[in-house]
Amino acid sequence: MSIVDQPLDGVPVLLLMSEFVMRSFFLSMNKVLKRIMKLQTIKEFYNGKTILITGATGFIGRILLAKLMRMGNIKEILIFSRPKKGKSNEERLDKILSGFLFEEMDKHDKNFRNKLRIITADMEIDGLGISNDDLHYIQMNVEVIIHGAATVRFDEQLRKAVAINIRGTKNMLDIATEARNLQSFVHISTAYSQCPRPDIKEIFYESPIDYRLALSLLQNFDDDLVNTVTEKLINPWPNSYTFTKAISEDMIRQYQHRLPIIIIRPSIVHCVYSDPISGYVDTLMGTIGIAAGVLLGLLRVLKINVKTVLNIVPVDFVVNTSLIVSAKFSKFNKEIIPNNIFHCVTPSTAPLYIGKNYSLKLFTYLISLKYFQGWFFEMMESVKMQFVSKKMMWPQSFTITSSTFLYRILFVLYHYLPAFFVDIILFLKGSKIRLVRVYSKIYYYFELYDYFQSKTWNFHNTNAMKVLSLISENDLKEFPCVSKKEDYEAVFSNTLNGVRRFILKENDEDLIEARKRYFYLSYFRYIFLGILYGTLAYFSYENVIKLFQYLLNSIVLWLPLNNLKEIVFSHQHTHHRDVHGKDWKSCHFCHVQAHVRKI
Repeated sequence: MSIVDQPLDGVPVLLLMSEFVMRSFFLSMNKVLKRIMKLQTIKEFYNGKTILITGATGFIGRILLAKLMRMGNIKEILIFSRPKKGKSNEERLDKILSGFLFEEMDKHDKNFRNKLRIITADMEIDGLGISNDDLHYIQMNVEVIIHGAATVRFDEQLRKAVAINIRGTKNMLDIATEARNLQSFVHISTAYSQCPRPDIKEIFYESPIDYRLALSLLQNFDDDLVNTVTEKLINPWPNSYTFTKAISEDMIRQYQHRLPIIIIRPSIVHCVYSDPISGYVDTLMGTIGIAAGVLLGLLRVLKINVKTVLNIVPVDFVVNTSLIVSAKFSKFNKEIIPNNIFHCVTPSTAPLYIGKNYSLKLFTYLISLKYFQGWFFEMMESVKMQFVSKKMMWPQSFTITSSTFLYRILFVLYHYLPAFFVDIILFLKGSKIRLVRVYSKIYYYFELYDYFQSKTWNFHNTNAMKVLSLISENDLKEFPCVSKKEDYEAVFSNTLNGVRRFILKENDEDLIEARKRYFYLSYFRYIFLGILYGTLAYFSYENVIKLFQYLLNSIVLWLPLNNLKEIVFSHQHTHHRDVHGKDWKSCHFCHVQAHVRKI
């Protein structure tokens, strides 16, 4: 028997040597692969790729589509779109490409439209309703899938949220497992999927319930029963959106060994920071809606915990993070970044405080924003004259409180009462009354957001920062996704300007008229408040004096008799019968005098 064939604890030496050689080979190849991936740019990864996008009609989806189309080197982009009666694929594509985002796309790629293909699909339907031909085309050609379709409404019925956010995601995972050339699957979730936990890491957490049980709700229970058990079922999650996102993440965990899956968890998505259009916005959800309300003077009281750290992220940072991680976490370099969850959040090194001055605790509930020292209010003061709207209804000013009771009182005084009088005037003029209805909707949505406006979370972003170390400085410039505090100063001003430009459809020439309107409304406001406070002071003066006298006389009645006589007789030479005449009995103090004399 040769030395090579001699067993070593039952294992041939030749086998051990071959295993050692193979391990050394793979370790060396892994190092080479790291170097190659560091040299490969993000654009180079997407060269000639066929990409499938879901949720392309949403805010994140439209920015993602614009970013990919501006690269100019994509082979084809497949877009899931719900079927609409009487609308062809071309007409639906025209709808998606309408607006500011895609106006100058010809400069980047003259053939961009030929690279887009509509796939008829409905995320709410089991199986998505995709034709066999489209399904076969996806399986044979798609290399990257970015799944962003979801219902993000906080008040969505649980049945619909489960159908879209859980079953729709499962259908996408099943399609991805059949895609022969798939290199990465990106699922856009939310940083608040684990919101019952104050400290959230980039890891998988236990699901509230198994996704199979959630799917059984769609088959075994009617709408009334589902709506009845919703509140107890989703507790401690505040709404169906975060609840179903948590379940879908756990479902993805069970697919991660079969697919190169990436989960992106963005915090509160804000307007565009720089690319494709600085300040671009096409939604009024979340903080963007608050900015619009302040800009128009419609929003004058907010219920926010001033100790809260505002965690917002520009939408283009979310898109760039998704594209970077998709390129660096493809199936060819999965071992480089073993964890596949990435937070896209405000860094803990640059927290954005709503406010941090609590020395006047009694008055912070009643007095305006100048008593708060924090990033949010400093930004409001610095830019409120820079960005004004000609559609403004009242000068920009608002009060903040963390008291629910006081917030409701101020909401009635600042919002409902003025809206009621305006609607009366509109009714008398024969116009449509709607302002009270608008404020009712605002109040309703603020109640939905209250959970997130009163809490602060600690989001870890170790994985996200680690993946950024794998890309070049040029890529970071072209795909910015790291935010600093000074960046958010630009984001805030961009938001107000973006709302003015893209929501209210105003241009820079309208600023002159808007500033005039601001000054006129400010003068009217001061005159109105002067008249109001003066009237209140006039009518309240006599009542205050009478109340003071009544309280004083009530105290006098309970004093010892000798003290009471001293008070009365010292007062009788100067007081009431001569003043009141026959009506002296109407004076409470004179009654006291008469009562004492009888005694």
